[in-house]
Amino acid sequence: MKPLIIALALLATTTAASPQHHAAPLTLPLHLTGGLISAGGIGNPTGTGRLEITVNRWSTPDERSQLLKALTGKGQEALLEELGKARPVGTIRANTELAWDLRYAREIPQDEGGTRVFLATDRPMTVSEIWNDPQYSRYPFTLIDLRLDPEREPTGSLMLAARVTADPDGRFINVENFATQPIAITNIRVEH
Repeated sequence: MKPLIIALALLATTTAASPQHHAAPLTLPLHLTGGLISAGGIGNPTGTGRLEITVNRWSTPDERSQLLKALTGKGQEALLEELGKARPVGTIRANTELAWDLRYAREIPQDEGGTRVFLATDRPMTVSEIWNDPQYSRYPFTLIDLRLDPEREPTGSLMLAARVTADPDGRFINVENFATQPIAITNIRVEH
């Protein structure tokens, strides 16, 4: 059920009622660091790593509507194409790899305080993956869900390879993670 909620928040064109506890908007550019912990299993290697995220801007409501329209009208491939054309919102880097562009970023103040941040990008694929077309190549998105709350320890999760589908009217959006579970993001720090 959690992946469904993530997808709805990522692409929904309307927002919930005004939060009771107003969180201060996050200052941009937003620089985050954190640790990655993967328990392994199908789709994820076992181990730990380091994550660096920079968000330079938030996606606009028009950009969000365009992504939702592509998904509901023509499916995941159209969403992937539209996301690939989107102006970058920031970057993501795991360990010492080259950073790659984030294509979607949304900040959502939470009723109980704090802020939820959703990030998405088209997943980088190796030449070998594209050529051999394994099953996980049909999971072309990387999705990140962060909960930043000054009163509690920030938490987050990363779906390294995800597939996104929707019903025709966009009321129900489903995210399927290729891995058995998301990768945990721990020790999240907002760098100033």
